[in-house]
Amino acid sequence: MSATDQEPNEVAEFLLSLGRAQLNAGFPVDTVTSTLKSAAGQYGFRAADVSVFPGAVFLSLDRTHQTLFTAVNEEITRLDQSAAIADVAYRAQQGRIEPQEGIDELERTPLLPSRFPYWATLLGYGLVAAGFALVFRFSWWDPLIAGVLGIFVGVCVRWSAPNPALNVLMTPLLGAACAAIIFVVTRPLGPDVRPIHIVAASLIVLLPGAALTQATMEMASGHIISGGSRMLWAGMQLLLLTAGIYVGAQLAGVGTIDIHPFRQDRLPIWVAFAAVALYAVGQGLVRNMPRGSLWIIFVLLIVAQGIVLVSAFTIGAVVGCGVAAMVTLLAAILAEQRGKSRLPAISLFTPIFWLLVPGSVGVIGLVATVSGERGARDAEIVAGANLLVQAAAVIIAILIGMQVASLIGQARFWKSQSEREESPVA
Repeated sequence: MSATDQEPNEVAEFLLSLGRAQLNAGFPVDTVTSTLKSAAGQYGFRAADVSVFPGAVFLSLDRTHQTLFTAVNEEITRLDQSAAIADVAYRAQQGRIEPQEGIDELERTPLLPSRFPYWATLLGYGLVAAGFALVFRFSWWDPLIAGVLGIFVGVCVRWSAPNPALNVLMTPLLGAACAAIIFVVTRPLGPDVRPIHIVAASLIVLLPGAALTQATMEMASGHIISGGSRMLWAGMQLLLLTAGIYVGAQLAGVGTIDIHPFRQDRLPIWVAFAAVALYAVGQGLVRNMPRGSLWIIFVLLIVAQGIVLVSAFTIGAVVGCGVAAMVTLLAAILAEQRGKSRLPAISLFTPIFWLLVPGSVGVIGLVATVSGERGARDAEIVAGANLLVQAAAVIIAILIGMQVASLIGQARFWKSQSEREESPVA
């Protein structure tokens, strides 16, 4: 296409709408930038300048259409909507969609009906929490308690979502409520039940593990402003959760929070894979996965869990997290490139972030650091600091694995012949 084939105002409106939609769906800044530049070239504006931040898109097509701007105004968490946006982005990069047609499709995306009823989505929150709690393999009580409170958290999150101010308050309030309930309920159940891990599992939808890892990746790629803003948001989320959990523990009369080192001799090893099944089904319900996509998430989660479990006895869990991130992200990239539904790799990979537990380990470490009583306080601080170091090591390992997978995924030999021929020429 040439610039004379398309109305510049219409192209600009389409590209800004596409960038906003991708950011709303959680696409990385690098992906949005490359998409908009490639699409602009296909519509005849090869010299277009694009600047993308987590909350805004700036676009300059030519000297006439400069300093165009749009702000991010909502968040898309459903995978079917992300897939629809990814499909529009793919066709735009190939010049296969008219700007007005793309604008119309993007406007319809937030209105797509959910595949599952409200009650099924809430059940999904419970299954995600139960599966995540069962990953630790401490006790059969863990998934039961976490599942019930996961549903409670899901109700509150969905109820507060339309109100940004109330949504911010939900993080510490839910942290306090879940912690108080769990510490009271688990008190008579014995030492095998680890309440702090159940708290982390029940609050998993509020944990910023994905944001922390994405922020680290963007900062390593040179996007200091984008990565820094995400890091600040994730850090604030962790602090709010920590404060809420600490208050909840105090309300329940808990002075010292025992974080107890992970033990691998609690429940049989097959329980870890059963946990992944629960977790995958829950993710499918919560994120409204398109038909035929659940098996992709399930396979990725099984592979990640298998790598982490094997590496725990060989190369170490931290290195295993990096290897798991590399293998599963590369598989997600290939699924996006070769799959018919164009499911975005970043959306497929998001559940892997949570399974690799950087967010939950971090919040447990923070809670342990600020809790404790006189004699035990030094020990608690040391244990909490060790967990924080472990969380940082996991994030760095995941970052390295993701960078390696991205480099391999961008290599031309992975792409089909038609994709190589259709790639925009600089």
